Amino acid sequence: MLLAGRGDEPVETRALGAAGRGVALTHELTVLVGRHDVVVRPLADEPGIRRVQVAALPAPRPPAIEVALAALFDIGARHRASGGG
Repeated sequence: MLLAGRGDEPVETRALGAAGRGVALTHELTVLVGRHDVVVRPLADEPGIRRVQVAALPAPRPPAIEVALAALFDIGARHRASGGG
């Protein structure tokens, strides 16, 4: 490999790999199927951990913000209860 770098655009990263110009290490959520010239291989048997942080102004907040926060807290609680972290 002639160049090494870090990119924020997964489509460009995969295109460089498909052109034989590089290798991409990417999160499963960014992997698109349907390309015959890209090979996807997992690096581990277990999925990685993704931490999510939220910054919000103090109350009163718009209802949509309250709903989004409640959904995130609910998902986090269910994930922890299932042993996910």
